[in-house]
Amino acid sequence: NGEVIRAYKRAHQHVVGARETADAPTVVRAPGTSGAGWVIQVKLHVQAGKIVDSGGKALQLQQVSSQLVNLYLKWETRMWRVQQDVLAQ
Repeated sequence: NGEVIRAYKRAHQHVVGARETADAPTVVRAPGTSGAGWVIQVKLHVQAGKIVDSGGKALQLQQVSSQLVNLYLKWETRMWRVQQDVLAQ
C-alpha cells in the first residue's frame, strides 16, 4: 500500500524483507447475494521482514504469514471493479 510506504518515509523508516507473493488465483462465479459477478480467490504469502529506522535499528519484526483473500468483481461498462475484498475463513 502506497500510503503505508509514504508514512514510513515521513517517519524516516523503511521496510527490509517482507516480500509478498501470490499463488495462482482460482476464479469462480460469485454467489447471487454478493452483487458481484465473479470471485477471485488467491493465497497471499508474506516473508519475514522488519521496520527499521534511519540508523538501521529494528523497530518492529513481521512474522511470515499467509492469508486467503477473496476479491469480488463486477463488470461495469468497460472494466472490472472490485466490489469488496474479504479475508477467507
